Amino acid sequence: MTIEDYDFKLEPVSDDSALWDLSFKKIVNKGKVNEREDFSSPLYGLPLNGAIRRIINHRIIAKHKDEAISMKTYFKEYHILWDEILALCKEDKPSRDKN
Repeated sequence: MTIEDYDFKLEPVSDDSALWDLSFKKIVNKGKVNEREDFSSPLYGLPLNGAIRRIINHRIIAKHKDEAISMKTYFKEYHILWDEILALCKEDKPSRDKN
């Protein structure tokens, strides 16, 4: 199984492991004829919680690549992204009638 989004890919270390390998999408050979997007430089053996934190950090850095931001801005964006990811994971549970 692989968990993949527009900018990352998570793969389990093994079928019975709780650890994940995380790769981020990068542009290879930028500006050349053979330019392509590829997942590279994996981080190995991360717990899922740690992988999510790195994904959030990666997205904030990508958004503010060439600028300085305050710690307040960083944490505000961090918590917004965390909440967005958690919202994706929640599903409505059907109500159960008690008889």
